[in-house]
Amino acid sequence: MIIVTGGNGYVGKALCQQLAKSGKEVASVSRNVYETQDYKSLVADVTDKESLEVIFDQYPVDTVVHLASMLNTASCKNPDRAVKINVIGSLNLLELCRDKGVNRFIFGSSFNAIGSLPGIHSPVDETEPCQPSEFYGETKRFVEQLGMNMSNIGGFEFLSARMAVIVGPGEPSPNSAWRTDMFNLLKHGGDINITFSLDEIVPLAHYQDIADSIKILVDAEKIKESIYHLPNESWLVSDLAAYLENLSDSLNVTCGDRKLEGIPFFVSCSRFENEFDYEPVQLKERLVLFKEELN
Repeated sequence: MIIVTGGNGYVGKALCQQLAKSGKEVASVSRNVYETQDYKSLVADVTDKESLEVIFDQYPVDTVVHLASMLNTASCKNPDRAVKINVIGSLNLLELCRDKGVNRFIFGSSFNAIGSLPGIHSPVDETEPCQPSEFYGETKRFVEQLGMNMSNIGGFEFLSARMAVIVGPGEPSPNSAWRTDMFNLLKHGGDINITFSLDEIVPLAHYQDIADSIKILVDAEKIKESIYHLPNESWLVSDLAAYLENLSDSLNVTCGDRKLEGIPFFVSCSRFENEFDYEPVQLKERLVLFKEELN
């Protein structure tokens, strides 16, 4: 059994669907039931260890994919809650993996764990010392260290899958609606406000590529490393705005004055792509294909 915490989320649903489609026994674990016949949907809160233990006792859990997390803006606004979810919730799962004989734990980390690394303009790989520059990144990096230490003691594999800024169609986020609007508005048009300034460079990843990459980590017989930067591509915001407007005459794209904080401009994913022979679909192609499907 593979359990995916945060399985009702953006990446979680796509991952659960892919795993189920490949014949894997998979269960989404979230605070609410998601109605689907493709896989199990179980209710538990990662901050409530007893509710999690019921699942581990009921099912033969072999792999845990931990995607449940409080995101950056919300973590900064509510740090005590962020510690409970991002840190204590992760600890609860790691302890259960140790105590219940789970084989592999895949942690949904973030490029925020690396930090902004000012002055470094070449792609950052996994060997670069981390310097988290805000609270959310600190929680992610702490769990990485915690997981690697506990896996050494507990005898299970721990993998950290670091992710870029995720884009794709879906429910808009109140803090960064542009990440979904750039897909959602392709059919009927509308206004997109990319909150970053025109001269910022932002590493982006389509949610489907993230789900594909995590599935590869789930399926792999052997894993060489404990940290992987998942596939991404860096975009100059002015180029992204121009491309979107050229793609659809009905889109009006404006930009804000926000600076990229907490993550590097360029992040190397060659370790993952080389080890698993994976080539992601380019974001331009994702946008074109989605537009064609709408028509």
